[in-house]
Amino acid sequence: VMTDVLMNPMVTELARELIKSDLSIYWDTHFRVDEQACNPDNTMLWRRGGLYRVELGVESGSQRILDLMNKKITIAQIKKTLTSLAYAGIKTTTYWVIGFPGESEEDFQQTLDFLETVRDDVYEAEAHPFQYLTGQVKSPEWSKQDVSLYPESAADMLIIKTFIVDCYPPREIIYQ
Repeated sequence: VMTDVLMNPMVTELARELIKSDLSIYWDTHFRVDEQACNPDNTMLWRRGGLYRVELGVESGSQRILDLMNKKITIAQIKKTLTSLAYAGIKTTTYWVIGFPGESEEDFQQTLDFLETVRDDVYEAEAHPFQYLTGQVKSPEWSKQDVSLYPESAADMLIIKTFIVDCYPPREIIYQ
């Protein structure tokens, strides 16, 4: 498993070298939706080079939420990438974030609808509730709204403090 999202710039050259060396190696990697993955010629080359599975942080089927996340990808690119990878026989594990701050019921429904349209091209879909971590795109903004998940009386028992963002959707709705 190559677990570096920076495999995007190296995937074509790696596949070519593996083909040239005539090694029969199967490998998988974390990957980002991008233009090169939308091209079936590229994905077929990668598959011939042994790539059998890609893990994609798709995150949402709502363009509004993708823009809030600063993903710099479009719904059309996601669909083309999934189709191109599936065409080449490369399995895709997709990761989805549920309850990103500001996500509405409509946004969530768009994600479900989108997943329904691409279901034949997705090998595995993993949904994860939004978790607030420092270093994320909107961390400085969210830090003004963070509250401790646990009461102050529990602070001495905890090794680390866990914070949540006090905004919509609230934790109860995310986990519902």
